[in-house]
Amino acid sequence: MTHALVVRPRLNRYFRPPLGKITEVKLIRRCSAALLLAATSLATPAVADVFVLNSGGRIEGELLSPAAETPQELHVRTSSGDMVLPADLVAEVIEKSPQLRNYEAILPQMPPDVEGNWKMAQWCATNQLPEQRERHLQNILAIDPNHEQARHALGYINRRGEWIITDQWFKDQGMIRHERKWMYPQDVAMAERAQKYDDATKEWRVKLRQYLLQMRRGGDKAAKVQAEIAAIQDPLATQPLIELLQDDKYVGMRETLIDALGNLVNGPSTLALTKVALEDPNASIRDRATIVLEKRPNDLAVAQLMSLLHSKDNTVVNRAASVLARLKHPAAIDSLIDTLVTSHQFKVTQGSSNPGETSASFGSGSSGGFSFGSSPPKIITQEMRNEAVLRALMETLQAAELNANFGYDEAQWKHWNANRQAPPTVDLRRDG
Repeated sequence: MTHALVVRPRLNRYFRPPLGKITEVKLIRRCSAALLLAATSLATPAVADVFVLNSGGRIEGELLSPAAETPQELHVRTSSGDMVLPADLVAEVIEKSPQLRNYEAILPQMPPDVEGNWKMAQWCATNQLPEQRERHLQNILAIDPNHEQARHALGYINRRGEWIITDQWFKDQGMIRHERKWMYPQDVAMAERAQKYDDATKEWRVKLRQYLLQMRRGGDKAAKVQAEIAAIQDPLATQPLIELLQDDKYVGMRETLIDALGNLVNGPSTLALTKVALEDPNASIRDRATIVLEKRPNDLAVAQLMSLLHSKDNTVVNRAASVLARLKHPAAIDSLIDTLVTSHQFKVTQGSSNPGETSASFGSGSSGGFSFGSSPPKIITQEMRNEAVLRALMETLQAAELNANFGYDEAQWKHWNANRQAPPTVDLRRDG
């Protein structure tokens, strides 16, 4: 029967299970066999390895050079002399690190007071000896229970005059350890969901760019890949699709990306499609995004477009109205009535190369203006009748089976709208 021999941490190459059982113990320098039987009571050298016996005993000593790669005998030097241990009697050899050897060498020189223990605790921290460090810190607290540095080093915090372990305090608050931080379980769950979302979106970014690269190359695979993109149903693909839609490198593939976003009915995709329908320089792309919005729940898109009806830029007002005309959402009626006529400011610049010459152009903000001589620019306010708004209002009313047309007369529209929304009058008087 062979016995497994475990060596920690660096002696695995020296020891293997012995090939046969050896029962004789040879002692060097006249050490008696009784020395082995009394292993736990041996006097130990200043620094030593630990030899754990199968019986549970322990011998501390220095391991001398092994006789072979798989020795059957261990040559050990103890404070009482050198000995040879049969390898099959030894369960484990724990080799002490150089730091631990140094520690045991200087420990007898340490004064057993607060200052001595504190210096040793710092030395242990520097030399990666956490167990010994904690022992010295505990020794300090045994002498001085309010030693602030030792308390903090052991993880204590002072709350209302009482020293408590930080970790225990966090546990008492219902928190758990997550990635080296204390967090509430619900926050951990949110963080894990966010991490899963990030991982999934990264995968979709890689996959979609590969798809688009194949589409650029053309061929039979291009049509297949295009169909796969247009059929995406995973909501985690939303943000990568939006990023690609906004990337100028993929302008020629926007229709496919719009179709893919059309499958994903959520807030980010709706707002992205609304932005395309409103701002894309290509009328065909704007139209395609609007078609997608028409075919899906579009309350969020309508709310966004209604807010843009009050833009300072008259072009934005009319583009928002053009999209609303397609969506025909009754919630937009009030906003459309309010913006039939809107006021916009224009900068009128004055001055030209030829005195008396006038150059004139209108535009929102700082664009356009009149030029008269060299006078400073002026800001003028102009009321604009918005044809796209009136058209959107009429088409929305028609879809709602409401008949009215007061042109750009906002007062008449508002009077009509108030009567439309007023509750019916009920005559509570009795007959007779």
